[in-house]
Amino acid sequence: MRTFLLTLTALFVGLVRFIAWAADDLPILPTKIADLSVCSLNYGGYGQCISALGYSQVDSSPAWDISAGAPPLLPEKAEAIAKETIAAFVAPYAAIPIPYLSEQKPLLFSYQRTRLIKHDAAHWYYGIEFKQRPAGGATGSWPTIEIFVTFDGQVGSLRLVSPPK
Repeated sequence: MRTFLLTLTALFVGLVRFIAWAADDLPILPTKIADLSVCSLNYGGYGQCISALGYSQVDSSPAWDISAGAPPLLPEKAEAIAKETIAAFVAPYAAIPIPYLSEQKPLLFSYQRTRLIKHDAAHWYYGIEFKQRPAGGATGSWPTIEIFVTFDGQVGSLRLVSPPK
């Protein structure tokens, strides 16, 4: 039991240190975060990818009463916004050649799923999940990142912590 607690404590300290380190490098992170998605992009040497949505973004978006009908932003539109965002995000890295001896690989993602997330009694937003997709179509368990889209079409921040040089 003691070993388990020490391991759990070490993991927690590591997570706190990572968040503190990432926060130092991410001036665009909102001060109050409503949701956060972090993934380690091991394939291609891209480091960590962080997606964050601020409270102010959600609070300023249109309210929605779930019993009143369709949401102000339909899931298909939110998915289209997220797909445009991820396409623009990977554009600088998507055309990198794939020499077998190079660590640098193209950064590619594929759509996974859409979640409707409740923020408070009146505000909701979407979490659209993308899975990192290796060039060449390899299979396996690859990291995922979630893009957050509010009901007025705002997208949370998205960036690489340590982009390739």
